[in-house]
Amino acid sequence: MKITLRERTAETTAIYFRKASTPQIRRTLPQKAKTLAEALEDFEATRLFLLEIIPKYNLHTIGAFTYADNLPSVKVLEKNHFTMVEALVEDGVSSEYYEFSSSL
Repeated sequence: MKITLRERTAETTAIYFRKASTPQIRRTLPQKAKTLAEALEDFEATRLFLLEIIPKYNLHTIGAFTYADNLPSVKVLEKNHFTMVEALVEDGVSSEYYEFSSSL
């Protein structure tokens, strides 16, 4: 199976939320948002945060660590144009380091 991540928009957030709202999928891919409005708020908050801090602090890259098995965090990072730079294991726990480049 090939999975392609596309740019995250309000429309794609709504489509994903509707498709992932079945009880079976929610057990497999838990989501913080319980309603479409909450999912759209989360999407918009992340987008606005990045748009505000990049010019304010003259940032060129933003880094983020997450546990490799924390799939919701991985998806949020990837949907917001972060790319995985390094996978590492520390004390037996797999983690990943992501970066966002403001030149994108």
